[in-house]
Amino acid sequence: MRRIALLALLAACGGGMPIPETDLLLRIDPGAFEVEPGEPFPLTVTRVWKKDLVPAEWSGKELAPLALRLLGESRRDDGTRVEETFRYAAHAFSLGDVVVRGVKLAARPKDGGAERKVAATGFRIRVKPVLDPESPGPPELPGDPPPSRAWMWWGSGALALLAAAVLLLALRRRPHATAPAPAAPEAPPVPPHERALERLRGASLEEAADVIRAFVAETRGIRALEMTTEEVLRAIPRLAPVLRPADLVKFAAKEPTPRERDEVVAAAEAFLEEAAR
Repeated sequence: MRRIALLALLAACGGGMPIPETDLLLRIDPGAFEVEPGEPFPLTVTRVWKKDLVPAEWSGKELAPLALRLLGESRRDDGTRVEETFRYAAHAFSLGDVVVRGVKLAARPKDGGAERKVAATGFRIRVKPVLDPESPGPPELPGDPPPSRAWMWWGSGALALLAAAVLLLALRRRPHATAPAPAAPEAPPVPPHERALERLRGASLEEAADVIRAFVAETRGIRALEMTTEEVLRAIPRLAPVLRPADLVKFAAKEPTPRERDEVVAAAEAFLEEAAR
């Protein structure tokens, strides 16, 4: 907790920094990407918007499955933009890694018009195993055996014989039940590329990029949900037609046209089809 308080104090001292010059921004900064199960770690959420926009209310539930405890919040105004900061103590109550999908921020112009949206890139928190597989510790040995109580064993045996006799009599009087119908075979698991293709149906341009990042993280062992676009493209240059347009929408507040959205989704589908071969 001392570490969390120190980070919160440092964040608060950054009040003199200028507010980022952008129309709409959502940034999520986890203080750690590897944590102990249930142990708190710092997490900061920063939202920025121009004063001619009205943003949607923020809720920490957007960061599920992480459990959050609010440590403090602050707001700044430079006359043109507003910056809102939430500081949390986060907990990962899981035996495996916790993945937080991309979170969106929506805002409407005060004078009317189309809704504006940006999204923060999702990330993965690695939860350390409770026991070290290389050093699990000494085995637990049983204590001294309890004192003998032979009379208890005799009584238990008599009760068991009586219960068996009652059960046998009940079974003889009970009509034979028909055998249950065989259970239907379980459906085979859906391959990752088919699940990703299903999520692309009706997806926006930014959602298509998130689908591809999640697919790459699941199938290629690349932490694409936590990496920047440039880091992902160094590993898989083929994804540039999907990820770069999404960055323009997220960070440059570019409003995509329907044609641009269709081109990104088509590029994402082509990548998934190629990965399935």
